[in-house]
Amino acid sequence: MELRWIGPVERFAGRPSAPYILGAMGFASSSFLPIPPDVLLIPMAVMLPERIWRFTWICTITTAVGALAGYAIGAEFWDLVGQRMVELYGWTQQFEEFQTVFAEWGLWIIILKAFTPIPFKIAAIAAGLAKMDLVTFTLASFASRALHFVIMAVFLIWLGPRAQETIRKYETRTAVVGGVAVVVTVIYVSLH
Repeated sequence: MELRWIGPVERFAGRPSAPYILGAMGFASSSFLPIPPDVLLIPMAVMLPERIWRFTWICTITTAVGALAGYAIGAEFWDLVGQRMVELYGWTQQFEEFQTVFAEWGLWIIILKAFTPIPFKIAAIAAGLAKMDLVTFTLASFASRALHFVIMAVFLIWLGPRAQETIRKYETRTAVVGGVAVVVTVIYVSLH
């Protein structure tokens, strides 16, 4: 049985609701959801390259706004929500280690987060818990998110039609690899 997903992704990406769903995923990923918007952004950008910058800015803005929700979880709702969320994702030990580093390097951690595997929500919650200056945090979050998504967009533009041709040629294999990557990510996050 052949797995066909490109057609549905193209149809989804072209729907008026697609940018809103991408934005909602971006917001949630920076505050509580363990899945980054990249999993939706990449296929949407590859299938509709003429909209890549629109998708990029949607992700940048919504993840930066979502980071403010993450900050609020750390600053105001740590006992009620934040601590439970960190425990639920199995990040307790890493979060404690991260807090120590964050106290000294908070601003740079937020900005350079664009290049690390640390979930952005962890950095946002830590910033709130550390009571990082909100204006500094907001500007650093926007810079970090913009850097991350612009780098991704430039990479996808560089790949250009080759990415779309390769995905179309190996549609089933790409779907399997993508599915395995999502499952491995979820397992990794739940174990660490």
